[in-house]
Amino acid sequence: MQRDWPADKDSDIETQRDAFLSAINDWLAADIVKIWGIYRRGAGWEKWMQTDWDYYLTQSFNGIEIEREQMIWGDRRQVDFVIKVNGLKYIMELKCYIQDKSLQDWRAHLDEDIGKLVGNVQSPFNTYVKFGIGICFNVGFGDPGGNYHSKSMTAQGAGGQAINYKVHYRTFAV
Repeated sequence: MQRDWPADKDSDIETQRDAFLSAINDWLAADIVKIWGIYRRGAGWEKWMQTDWDYYLTQSFNGIEIEREQMIWGDRRQVDFVIKVNGLKYIMELKCYIQDKSLQDWRAHLDEDIGKLVGNVQSPFNTYVKFGIGICFNVGFGDPGGNYHSKSMTAQGAGGQAINYKVHYRTFAV
């Protein structure tokens, strides 16, 4: 069943950011066994995650429009998501941690993606709210510090066992 997006054009930036974080957390909680299994396979899970999250959003929220891999800089680079909902317009980069990389490496790649959003974005995308969100499952990592945040979560796995994990993220709105 679809529901309304929890932010509109009168919402402040924190409410808009929290709508995306809540959607990510809802997506994770709804299908953690499959997501955890794909994450544990390593490389390639970021593209899968982007596709699955796109599907989750369009199935879960009324009136949301999503375009993927749009060229917004006037060159060959592409942004992960262009999202329109409730009169709001976003461009978003999403970075997913890969198990064989360090947390510092993941943060550097996320910061690089965020740097792209601050760059020379072409019209009409230069007026859109910009978000960079990074996801890193690793219960062994502590709080990554800086402008990054962590959220500890637990979901029910197959057979009812608990799967404990952390989602580390950083959001950035221009």
